[in-house]
Amino acid sequence: MRTNLGHIVLGHEVPPEERIQYFERTAPSIPTAVIKRLLDQQACLRSNFDLPLERQAEWFATLLMEAAAALSQPLFPARNLNPRQRLMLERAAAIFGWTS
Repeated sequence: MRTNLGHIVLGHEVPPEERIQYFERTAPSIPTAVIKRLLDQQACLRSNFDLPLERQAEWFATLLMEAAAALSQPLFPARNLNPRQRLMLERAAAIFGWTS
């Protein structure tokens, strides 16, 4: 999911013809009809990190998650919290995928 966000933010769009050509080059034993069916189902699109767009999206997503993690640190202050406050903060953190 985070890489998908990277693709959206970075404005990545790969025409279907280019995707098909890529898979035909890298997996010539797979029939073109099967490749088209998989692409129609959005299957196996993210598994190839040889594509520059995939590496760029993964890099961006990693930076984004690192920044989000850094921002989550102040969410759990060093001072003692009562159980209700702690629970509220843990629930808020869980929404963003942060751990306490």
